[in-house]
Amino acid sequence: MIARRLAAVVSPLCLMATTQAQGSVLTVDDGPFEHGVVWRIDLQANGSIDSLELVPAPAGVSDHDLFGAGLARLGDLNGDGRPELVAGAPDEDRAGRRRGVVWVLSPDTNGELVPRHALRPGWSFASGSSQDRFGAALAPLGDLDGDGTLELAAAGSGTSAGSLWILSLAFDASVVRALEHGGAGGLGGGLENGDAFGASLAMLGDLDGDGTLELAAGAPADTDGAIGSGAVWILSLAEDGTLASHQKISATTGGFGGSILTDAFGSAVTALGDVNDDGTPDLAVGAPSDDDGDTDAGSVWILFLAPDGTVSAEQKISKLAGGLASHSDLRFGSALAPLGDLNGDGTPDLAVGAQGGTAGGALFVLFLAPDGTVSGQTRHGSAFGVVNGDELGASLAEIGDWDGDGRPDLLVGAARRDGEPLPTDFSDVASAIAAASSGDTILVRGGEYDLGPGGALIQGKSLTLQAAHPGNVHLGEGLTIAGLGSAQSAHLVGLNLVGGDGVAALTLASNAGRIWIDGCSITWSSFVQLESQPGLSISSCAAVVLNRTSVTSGLHGVTNELPASPGMQTSASRVYAYESSFGGADGLGGSCSGPPNPVTCYEPGGAGILATTVDDFLFLSGCTVQGGDGRTTPCRAGGAGLATAGRAKALDTSFAGGTGCPDGSPTSGDVEPLSGASLAMAADTPTRAGEDTLIAFAGPPGAGVFVLYSLATNPRYRPALQGAYLLGGASVLDYAGRIGPDGTLRTLEFLGLLPPGVEVLRLYAQAYYQLPASPDFPGKLSPYPRPIQLGAGTVLNRLQSGL
Repeated sequence: MIARRLAAVVSPLCLMATTQAQGSVLTVDDGPFEHGVVWRIDLQANGSIDSLELVPAPAGVSDHDLFGAGLARLGDLNGDGRPELVAGAPDEDRAGRRRGVVWVLSPDTNGELVPRHALRPGWSFASGSSQDRFGAALAPLGDLDGDGTLELAAAGSGTSAGSLWILSLAFDASVVRALEHGGAGGLGGGLENGDAFGASLAMLGDLDGDGTLELAAGAPADTDGAIGSGAVWILSLAEDGTLASHQKISATTGGFGGSILTDAFGSAVTALGDVNDDGTPDLAVGAPSDDDGDTDAGSVWILFLAPDGTVSAEQKISKLAGGLASHSDLRFGSALAPLGDLNGDGTPDLAVGAQGGTAGGALFVLFLAPDGTVSGQTRHGSAFGVVNGDELGASLAEIGDWDGDGRPDLLVGAARRDGEPLPTDFSDVASAIAAASSGDTILVRGGEYDLGPGGALIQGKSLTLQAAHPGNVHLGEGLTIAGLGSAQSAHLVGLNLVGGDGVAALTLASNAGRIWIDGCSITWSSFVQLESQPGLSISSCAAVVLNRTSVTSGLHGVTNELPASPGMQTSASRVYAYESSFGGADGLGGSCSGPPNPVTCYEPGGAGILATTVDDFLFLSGCTVQGGDGRTTPCRAGGAGLATAGRAKALDTSFAGGTGCPDGSPTSGDVEPLSGASLAMAADTPTRAGEDTLIAFAGPPGAGVFVLYSLATNPRYRPALQGAYLLGGASVLDYAGRIGPDGTLRTLEFLGLLPPGVEVLRLYAQAYYQLPASPDFPGKLSPYPRPIQLGAGTVLNRLQSGL
């Protein structure tokens, strides 16, 4: 066994960690637009509001998230006697897509709601669906299977058919099981792309007394009868969350006799209880695009259900029907919630949201008669202080008697209301970059920032540019980093960078210092096809490290039959990429200049990565590289995956050329594939700078090993610093050793080289045989005969194997 403390870094591959002083933290915020706001209100028996309080949003909510677009009372998840609430933010942006999140909120001992857990498809649970806007609708299912865990129905309403998840939650709000329904062709072929299945959800109880529970799910874009008519599905759920049966209610099926052409029927659903006292629970359905009385005035249908889920009778409530008093609000029926028998007349009552109109939306309390008509009503709007566009009433949820006063309480959402502004130093990123001193950190809160004509420039100073919430910061028109000295470094974390006309999304030029790019999306995109650019342009840079980053060139190619732009283009630079993806632009055609007039050109596809000089060196680990497509008619070649005039070494990386005539080659130039697999560890509790970390590898005794480490930092949120992060540098280190007689190599690494405040959450390691020296490495590297495995139980400081 060999144990060695890292005291110096000797390899030419090493990127020395520079200990730079922690500078100032500058915050940038363009305002929390469309953040989303939720209130808890206490209703009196006459429908008036007794009290109103704002529900604090989790610190992770950013602008454009639409926090509170989905709301529900989950139940007592952890057995402390206090029920949890769930709130969806379906437009939370991750990697440039509105993927969505569901926040689990728990009351503390003082009754204040605090965020407990965030549920995200693909992170909190496996999801094979591409469906976005998770959390647009929520419904509690209780303990569906009797195993002591609570189930939650959660859905999205993106551009596809729509999806519904049945999630089983443990006491700590983690997902134990996840089952997905929906997608095109789902429900026996009844779903089509664009149906928006799952836009609304409501638990109905056991309609037919067979022991299975029924769930109502709206599909407001269903085309039965006409485009956008809408539909509601009644789903019978077995104990394991699978579908036992289903019944559709629309303009053409399910016994429904009303007219709902283009009304978006199913945008909201809620269980009312037994309104007509026939022994079967009834259903309210919102149709906010109904033109009854005015364009998009909206309506609500009271559906009297039969035990089989069909409609035995219906009653419409609108400006022209059902006894509703005249009002000026739009999109009445946007959201619905049951109120029980609020006024004590023996008939269930109903809360209705109307999210349109110049008043910013409204909340209606409807007192229902046994025939489903309105016997009385109240309207609320001004009490919430909303303005036009806030969309008060976009979501509603009945949460029981929250405060113990004997009356039901209600959650009311205004999904597009701006949040309260936080203390900030700048409202735009370009100004913050210009004002920052070397060593400063610029913390950017969520938003879409225009860096100005030609983009913004970081020149000759060390800076960290960090998204407060990764994936929710968009920087447009291009960023350039140039002139870093050998003791300087730049760090970009969690940003979505988009290039503009004639400008790459990110340009790195003439930098002797290190540039670290972590968790970013970098793409060129412009409607001016004559000026196509790579997503990332690198020239004369000593060391660029990309970790978990996507790099592409979008849209079409350039003029006059030239290849479309590569995703990344390098010149005389060294680049190290880990778990990242690269894609070239498609050369599918655009306007070409030339006599006598501009014509249409069809260009070859661009390379995923193009390295143009013999001085380029690339090391790729765990990456995917894809060339852009060309055309087959007329014949244009697909782009190469990787084309290099320099040298490239690739480990656990896939290459593919674009389709075309002919197809592009996966790689061209001096590309050496390295066998074996990348090794990764992840820590729930981070290792801090200055601590020792024991890493263990197993292999044949006596084998020489060269280990390349990438220490990826992920700083933690610090509310005490008004939303700032404690940030530090990131580093790539290396180590050479030899497998001991017991078949293991243990390296004791001292992380004191890293600046103060750094928390290492990920460590990537790859081991090779070390043989006699060569110009490329301190010892020529031959790949290990099989993937190196981290030794079980030999990693200290709570680092856990991520393999």
